[in-house]
Formats: sequence, structure tokens, C-alpha cells
Amino acid sequence: LVEPDDPISPCELGESGGYHGLENRLYRVEIHDWGTDGTATFKWSRNNAAFTYAIKEFFDETGGMVNKISLKENGKDNLLKIKPQDWVEISGDHSDLDTENPGTITQVQKVEGNILTLDADVSAHMDEPFVKIRRWDTSNQRPAALTIIEEDTTYQLEDGIEIEFSGSEFKTGDYWVFSARTLTGEIEVLDREAPLGVKHHYSRLALVTKLVDGNVVISDCRKEFHPLTELSPGDDLRLHHKYLHGFGVVCGLKVTCGPNRRGITIQNGVALDCEGNMIRVTSPINYNLIEQAESQGLLNGNNEAGNMFCISIAKGSGQNVLISLEPYNPQKFWDRVLEGTLIKDFYEECLLSLFNFFRDQFPASLSDETPVPIEQRRLTAFLNLLFQLVNPESGAYTFISGDSATERQDEDQFLRNFHSELKERIASETYCAMYDQDDPFPEYLVDAGLSTIFGPVGKVHHRLRVDPSGRYAYTCGGNNMVYVYHLEEEEMIQSIAFPENENIQLQDLVLTGEGSRLVAVGIADNIHSTFAIARIGSNGHLTWISHTSIEDMSFVSLGGAPSSSRLYAIARAVGLFDISGIITNDFIPDRDQLLGFNATGLLHIAASPTGDFTVFAAANRSTFQTDFFDHVIAYIPSMNEGHQVIHVQGEDAANDITTYDHRIFITSNDPETQNRILGEYESTQFGMIHQATISHQSSGRTKLAGYTDFDATTRRGGEAYMLITLSDQFKVVRVPLNRNRLEVDPFFRIPVQLFPLAISIDNQRRRGFVLNSLVNTLTRMDLSQVFRTEPAPDYTMEPPENLRIYKDEAINAYRVLLNHLLQHLKDCFCDKYLINCPECGEDDKVYLACVEIRNGEIFHICNFSKRKYVKSFKTVEYWLSTVPIIPLVREAFSTFCCSVIDLQIFRQRR
Repeated sequence: LVEPDDPISPCELGESGGYHGLENRLYRVEIHDWGTDGTATFKWSRNNAAFTYAIKEFFDETGGMVNKISLKENGKDNLLKIKPQDWVEISGDHSDLDTENPGTITQVQKVEGNILTLDADVSAHMDEPFVKIRRWDTSNQRPAALTIIEEDTTYQLEDGIEIEFSGSEFKTGDYWVFSARTLTGEIEVLDREAPLGVKHHYSRLALVTKLVDGNVVISDCRKEFHPLTELSPGDDLRLHHKYLHGFGVVCGLKVTCGPNRRGITIQNGVALDCEGNMIRVTSPINYNLIEQAESQGLLNGNNEAGNMFCISIAKGSGQNVLISLEPYNPQKFWDRVLEGTLIKDFYEECLLSLFNFFRDQFPASLSDETPVPIEQRRLTAFLNLLFQLVNPESGAYTFISGDSATERQDEDQFLRNFHSELKERIASETYCAMYDQDDPFPEYLVDAGLSTIFGPVGKVHHRLRVDPSGRYAYTCGGNNMVYVYHLEEEEMIQSIAFPENENIQLQDLVLTGEGSRLVAVGIADNIHSTFAIARIGSNGHLTWISHTSIEDMSFVSLGGAPSSSRLYAIARAVGLFDISGIITNDFIPDRDQLLGFNATGLLHIAASPTGDFTVFAAANRSTFQTDFFDHVIAYIPSMNEGHQVIHVQGEDAANDITTYDHRIFITSNDPETQNRILGEYESTQFGMIHQATISHQSSGRTKLAGYTDFDATTRRGGEAYMLITLSDQFKVVRVPLNRNRLEVDPFFRIPVQLFPLAISIDNQRRRGFVLNSLVNTLTRMDLSQVFRTEPAPDYTMEPPENLRIYKDEAINAYRVLLNHLLQHLKDCFCDKYLINCPECGEDDKVYLACVEIRNGEIFHICNFSKRKYVKSFKTVEYWLSTVPIIPLVREAFSTFCCSVIDLQIFRQRR
């Protein structure tokens, strides 16, 4: 303020816009960075840091650095405004309270109205509440706003004002304030003054006393302050009603027919609402129900069936009451009987919650969705685990994938996470030591080399083809779908239906055109065949481009000639066909049949020693269609006539034919012992050279794939093997081929999953894939790890002990959890006997009656539908509802009282 006789002229304005030299200044010195001597910093302001403005918005115009802000308002004049080169602090509620991360000190580069450009990134404060900018001052000697505190050092602020710090520790936010009068030169002196802030206030909560015997007593020190509304006698009575009696009709309130057929009358009576408020009707209320229903648009116009409405009553203002009308929604019998009973609460809160948990964890239905849903993958994991209980001998070989080094969800993670979530779900609130004696879920200690590619569980595909690049696999069988797997990403990427009709059941597929096309064949009505051609995109996906139907022929097997574009097919009981014309829509069965015989379905095409290729097909000498073969035909297409026969027999679907290293291998059934045997045959005369028993009295299926153990270091091949799947034993065995006789390696097994029905080795001989039909997974084998690891992977041992132990311990963990589940259900049931305090909801209304309207008039009133009465002993009746005898009697009584008796025999005939 300027005194009247002040010698300074009002025209002598300073640059700051005020009267230079006349202002009182209130200096503020504040600790910014906490620490000790040499690390802590301080900042200061000549106006108590009062120039503070709210930040409206942050801008990012540099592609990452946020250094531009807009203010809700800058200062009114040059004294108050924030200007270029000013030092400012950006902070919000969080940084103001955080002693380790205070606000950001920066300098203003440019000011454009309310838009400020700063020289620092202030993005850390974008999400803080009440973010603001505060101006601090500096001097020419220290161009920065922050100054490091050093011992025995005097700091010049301005105009001869000096400060000095003492102490060993400085805290962010501590501050000192002193005044200065420039006219008189008076400065408030602080001498070893403690900081004014930051001040904290405390309230004592409890007193903890440790007794001599070691026990601890806790005394509550809080001072409770009750709301005035809880101190009135009326509210005490309301709470008495609510917690002791519940809500409903106390007495009276009968609903009767009104003065005319368009309304009803509510008689005198008393009720209590859910909050314990008393509702009194002291004189009858006439309620025009038809008019109210029409105004609310509730009448459906169905005069014959009638309209049902329920009437409820509630407390209004003062002594008034509110009448409400709503459509009657009929409940099922048991819903009406069990409403509000202990047994229903147990079902909904204990059983239904668990049911919903399991429902959410597992698929409600099995779909062909891609990628395969988590619920189906989890089901696959449990099927592979629990089959060890169904068949301990074979189930020991069901493979469970696991790899803690990756984030990819494998079967071990599904089993482990489900166990953890279920354990948390059923944890008891009262049995505190429930899990004290439990062993943890077992660690996954199975060696690397195998993994699982999930597919749609339960679809039972049995044909597997791997493209020449080794990147994609295609499967079919069991339905009208083709599934596409990305072998490197280990995911199913497409599920595509056969183009003809949904009744088609796919039999086989083959890749042609160096992997650019796929040909599939399916059968409808067990006799009619349809071929379809698909284009294979660069991402492995299929696009159907054409299809051809063949009447009265069942084509069941397809094959492509090596190094040729020729395609061949077997028609069951008809013979061998050249179907290359399918690609160009030029296939004529009568013209393109190469050889007629009673074919059973097995087909294999392989390069021959002469450089040509040979077609091998299973056949039966009988004249009727059968699934059993008694010989195999070897046909060389370049000869155009004649064929040779390999004498062997077996069931078509259970056996296989393959060639490897110019040798022929066929699995068959020994006619006397029914053992499954592997035969090696000479490549020109087709006579048997060796044979080996691969399974005793086996009813499963076998599929073959040759493999040479390749050393990537020496670039040389090693031992050659024939890999054989055993579908009923869930494993792959190997037969060494570089020896004088065939014999199954007794010390080597590869565990796969449920019912393997196909096996394939990629062209690079790096990976093998087994199609497990029941769960429709692919077991991916890294052949170098499986065959060349020293010592051999633990799962290849006979039996796979580490895998078996892991599954036994996992199953045991779930057995223990099942015991806890029973404990949980028992405790949850008993907990229902502990009555919870009532909580009112929108459905907790006082219903009086339900009314039926016909032909625009009141037809019938039932005072028992949905009406409930208050209880003096709510707890006892709730306990009795464990066996709902009373609710059953009440429902029967209500049904009887609300029925309309219309016996025609008592009507007078006219």
C-alpha cells in the first residue's frame, strides 16, 4: 500500500508492475531434494511461492517428450504472470506428498497467452490429480532455481539477504518463512529456527499391552461419534423391526374387489418395509388398477388369457402410503417353494458358485474356433492327466507339456493355475489350518524335446499331412472340417469346412503342386464321394476353389507321386484310380481307373529303385466289401499292366504301409497269435526279409514313419529307425534298421497323447509330429533333442519315470483338494445357520396380492401370491427351512386358496 505522504511518485513504476521498493516481501525457503549436507537442495521465493496456477492440458509435439502445457489462467499483469526464463515447478497431489519424488523444476522457454513451452519433460505429472505450476525465484549468481546445501556456506538471496543451513538431514517439503520491508530495510531474523512444516497430526487408535504370560491385550482408543439419526427412539424401533422381525404384512391389508370391476380396495392394516419403517393404512384405499395398468402400458390385450399383476405397498411421505403395480412373472414351483429358505441359499452361494467356477474353466461345448480356446486347452490337459487313473499302464505314457522358461501356456501351467485358483476359491474362512499339511503342486522336471500343439478336443481326426516347407500341417477325418496348424508358432490357425455339405465326412487329403494346393475327399451317405481343391496361401490358410462329386463310389485314400504331379486314389472295393484330372476338372472314373480289385483302403506311393514310383494298396481276395486285407498289391504305373502281390493280412484301419531307404515296411496281424508285427520286404520280388513283433494281442492302431538320426555337426547320417505309433498305449516305439534283424528297441519310448493315429516327419528331418486323435493335438518332437541328447531324455526311458511321478503327484494334489472341497461345502452349509444381517434390495417389497384382469375388468384376486408376513422368530423358521416342509405347506395352501373351482356338474343346464 502507498501511504498518502509517500515521497515516491505513483508514476515511478518498476518493471514488475508494482511500486518498486515499497512492497513487503514474504520470503519462503523450501527443501526440494531430501538428503544430507552435499546432497539436499533448496529453492526460494520472494512472495511465499504464491504465484501458482492450475494446469489445464499437457501437449506432446515432439513424438515422446511432453514439454508444452496450457494453463486455465495466467496472471492478470506482468507482476503476476509467468514469463519466459522464469523458473517453475510442475507438481500435483501425488508429488506434493511423495518425499522421494518431488515436483519437476524447469525453466520456461516461451509463453504464448496461456500456452507455456518448458525445457524439460513433465509427462510424469500427466496423471496426477490437481496438477499445477508454481513460480520460484533465483538470482544472477545462481541462474538455476535449485541450490545444493553445503555446510558452513552462506547463500545470498537478493538485496543483501543471507541464509545458512545447519543440521544433518533435510526433508522434502520442510520450509521457512520470513518477512522483509524494503522501505525500512527491516528483515525478520531467524536464528536456528526449526522448519514451519511439514506438520503431521496423529490420532491414537489403540493401546497394545503385552501381559506377563505373553498374551497381548488391545484396547480401542478411538472416540466414536454417533450420527444424530441413530440417537432417536424412533430409529431404534425401526432397527428393532428390521433386524428382529424382517419385513412384510403385520396384519390386515386384505385386497378385495373394489366398488366397480375396474378397481380394488385395500383394507386397513399394518406392514413393515425392509428398512423397518411402519406402513399403516387407517382407512380403506380404493385403487383404480385398470386405469393405472393402462397408463403404464401394461395391458397386453389378451382378454381371454388375462393379465396378471402384483400389488405392493410402500411408505410415502408423512403418513401417506405408495401403491405400486407390476406385471406378475410366474416362478417355477421349486423357485416359489424354496424362496428365502436355507437350502436355496446353500445352493446359490455354495453349490452354484462352484458350478459357475467349473463352467467358466471348461468348455460348455466343443468348437472348431481358432485359436483353440483356453477352456478347451485346459480340458485337454486334464484328459491327458486323468487317463493315468483310467489305465495306469498305458496312461503313464500320456505326455504333459511344460516349459517354465517360456510364457507360452502349456499343459503344466493349465493344471498348476487351475489348482491354485480352485484352492483359493474353496479356502475356508474358519478352518485356518486347512492347507498346512498339503504338499505343493509338483515341479515340472521332465526333459525338453517334446511340446503340444493344441487342437479342438474330441473331433477325432486321423489323417495328417505336413507341407514341404515344414511350416504347416493339415488334418482331417471324423467330421467335415480341415484343421490347419502353424508348426513353428505351435498354434492351430484355421478351421475350414468342406465346401459341399455338412453331412460329408472327410476321408483323406493330399498336398500337391509343391505345397500350393490341397486336394481333399469326403463321403456322404456312405457311398457318394466329393473331391475338393483348395489354394494354399502364403500364410498356410486354405481357400476352396472347386469341387467335383462322384456318385456311387467311396474314395477313401489319396496319394501323390514323388517328384510328379500325378495324384492317385483308392475307391473301396473298386480299385486304383489316377485322379490327376481332378485339378483341371477332367476326371472321368471309367477312363481313369488303373487297376480293378477289392481295395480295402490302405495306400502308399513311393519311389522305386528303378527311379520310377510304385503304388502299394491293400486288398482282399473276396468279392464283398470288407475292412480286412489279405494281401498288398504293388503296382508300377509306368508298366501299365501286371502287378505283384505281398502276402500279408490284417485290419485296414489298424495297420500301415510305408517305404524307407528303398525298403518296404508293412504292419499286420499274426493270424495265430493276433500279435501286431512289422514286416520288412524285398523291394523287387516283394518277399519278406525280416519281421518283428511290435505289440502283443494289440487292438490298437499302428502308423509308420522312417527316420535317420542326422548329426548336424558332421553333416552325416547315423542310425536309421522305423518309428511306430501304438494308439492304445499312447506312445511311439522305434525299430533300428541298420541291423541284421528287426527288433523293437526295449529301452526307448516317446510318450505322446491319447490315441495317436498318424505320424509324419518333415522333409528336413528336424521335427516329427504325431496326431493324437481323441484330444486332436499334435505332439511336436525335436528329433535332435529326442535322439541325440546324452544322456537320453528321461521320458524316452521305459517307463518314463519322471513323467509318471509328475502326473501321480499332480493327481494326488487334486485328490487332497477334493477333500478340502468337501470340507468347504460342509462349512459353507453350516455357515448358513449364522444369520446375516438383512440388506435391502429393489426386490424386497411388501406385496399384498396378485390380481388377474380379463376383458378390461378385475377377474380374480389372490391375497396369498407373493405375500409374506413378518416373523417374531425369523432365525428359527430359517433353520427349519433346511428341510422345506413349511414352505411346501405354504405353497400348497396358497395354491388351494387361490384356485377357482368351476365344477360343471353343479351348473343347471338350460
